Amino acid sequence: MFGIEPALTKVPEAFFAAKPVRPKWPLASIREPSGYCAGLLDGGNSVVAGRLVGAFRRVGRTDIAEEISAAMTGAGYSVRESDPFVPGQEIAKLTPSAAPIVDGYKALGVDARHSLKHISTASRTAGRPSRVSSFRG
Repeated sequence: MFGIEPALTKVPEAFFAAKPVRPKWPLASIREPSGYCAGLLDGGNSVVAGRLVGAFRRVGRTDIAEEISAAMTGAGYSVRESDPFVPGQEIAKLTPSAAPIVDGYKALGVDARHSLKHISTASRTAGRPSRVSSFRG
């Protein structure tokens, strides 16, 4: 079983786009990036480092993103930051809190509002039913 740091370095980029709430909780709960840096430096994983830097920056953790980027470039690796989340998708800006579950609920709320916005837009574009009387009881 993996800890948070190794797990996030092993998941493919598609995981962030397909299941955006799941990686947000661990990204927000990290207080110290040394676990990420050690694993990324040991494996020379500059592509994964760029993905994590983009993910941390997207959820509002620029401090962690900068530390990972500085550690990798200081060791001679070229890091190209890439945002693994879906472009344009609303991502809650998370901050480390006393309980990571608080940030998790915030993230779920943003995702729920995002889904409801799409449902609302779809229902407006569908138009009004032609036989409204058949829907009344």
